[in-house]
Amino acid sequence: MKIALVISSLGPGGAERVLSILANAWAARGTPVTLITLSDSSTDFYRPDPRIKRVALRATASSSNSLTGAIRNFRRIRALRTALRAAKPDAVVSFMTKTNVLALLACRPLQVPCIVAERTSPPNPEVRGLWSLGVRYAYSRAHAIAVQTQRGADWFRSRFPSVPVRVIPNPVVLERSPEGEEDLSTKLWPTADGPFIVAMGRLTREKGFDLLLRAFAQIGLSRPSWSLVIVGDGPERNSLEQQAKLLGLGRRVHLVGLIKSPQALLRRASAFVLSSRFEGMPMALLEAMACGLPCVSFDCPTGPRELIRSGVDGLLVPPADVPLLAQAIGTLLDSPALRRRLSDEAVRVADRYCLDHILAQWESALEESACPP
Repeated sequence: MKIALVISSLGPGGAERVLSILANAWAARGTPVTLITLSDSSTDFYRPDPRIKRVALRATASSSNSLTGAIRNFRRIRALRTALRAAKPDAVVSFMTKTNVLALLACRPLQVPCIVAERTSPPNPEVRGLWSLGVRYAYSRAHAIAVQTQRGADWFRSRFPSVPVRVIPNPVVLERSPEGEEDLSTKLWPTADGPFIVAMGRLTREKGFDLLLRAFAQIGLSRPSWSLVIVGDGPERNSLEQQAKLLGLGRRVHLVGLIKSPQALLRRASAFVLSSRFEGMPMALLEAMACGLPCVSFDCPTGPRELIRSGVDGLLVPPADVPLLAQAIGTLLDSPALRRRLSDEAVRVADRYCLDHILAQWESALEESACPP
């Protein structure tokens, strides 16, 4: 089966990481894969396997008004259709809501099945206005909708009852650290000799790092040896740095930017915290657990509850509850025995979400979609 994968970009993000893992795995198995992005390949953060046919449409320019946006989206659909016609796939998989709408419209006259993959908690707060109407129209014509959680599946089934909805979680891949990664990780913050908590994600409001800083400020003064390392970049970096200073955490919080292979750093940490306001299925939490980190997470919609059994392999606290997040972090930091117990159970997530198992679920969905009704 020939597969075409469509996504806005291969920039640094959880959806992009998952798609690159799947694409590279299929290519390694000998499956013909075409990977199409709306962006230029110069923005790639993840590197596709050389056996993958890489198509970059260079069609991500922003629009100043709705008319310009409509014209550019029409051109994106046309460019996508041309690329898909050249690729001649047996099935298309598209990632992320707005790109999914474009991919479905591009596929329609080609009579090629298209599965759309949702990567965040529904309803997506970023999809409003005309995009919301586009989702309603286009998703009803999808061959399948792939979601990461049962809660997401229930939402989409209630709105698109005629479309098959499949729950396909993210895979976790435990990588060997690239040469020099361990040395790199030791240079990323000035207190590498002391214990530290790690958090990871794009520096945007949805990830809730502002809430994490407030929680860390509540427990930090009484635990002066601990520091907080935040991996990632994004538009809120400056405001988070200012917030850390105002909270008196300037020397204790380290925003270290992007790291292509973060697992070496995760293995050096003592705990992981997920402070998101909403998620799909957080890749950062999944990788942290697979690396054996004891984790604390908001029980936000959706994903953390599917990964963490609270008190068994991690700790869940009510969404956006900063005092309870601080209390849970403090409990974890003060109890090495609790950290060891949660760590011993957390690593089992790697078996539940291993790549072979997730690939089998995707292949089943693709085969089912490619079969004529």
